[in-house]
Amino acid sequence: MTEFTRGIRQIETAEAALRALADRLSALPPEDALRLLGRLFHSDGSPLSELTHVLCTGTEIARKQAQQGAWPDELALALAYAANALDEGALDLDEALDRHHLPSRPAAGPSAPRAAHRSGRGR
Repeated sequence: MTEFTRGIRQIETAEAALRALADRLSALPPEDALRLLGRLFHSDGSPLSELTHVLCTGTEIARKQAQQGAWPDELALALAYAANALDEGALDLDEALDRHHLPSRPAAGPSAPRAAHRSGRGR
C-alpha cells in the first residue's frame, strides 16, 4: 500500500467517524451535546485543531510549489484562508463557552498536554 493510499484510507475513516458522531450528537441531551461539541472544537488537541494542522501543512506544501511555479498562488492562499477560518472559529467558540461559563472540555477522561498551537498563533 502506498502512502497516498494510506492517506485516502485515513480520510475515509475520519469521514465515517464524523458521520457517526453527528448521528450520536443529535441523540444526546442538550448539555451532553454541548460538552461533546466543546471537546470536538476546543483548541487544545481537538479534531478541529488537528484539521487546522493538516491545512497548515498543505499550505506550506502549496506555498513552496507556488514559489517554484508548479502550483498556482491561489491554491496556497485558499488553503491558508481555510486554516485561518477554522482557527478563528475555534477561538470564537472558546470565547463563547468561557463567556457563558459552559464546559469546553470533557468532564472526565485523559487530555494530553499540547505544545503551542501549530498555526503559529500560540494558544
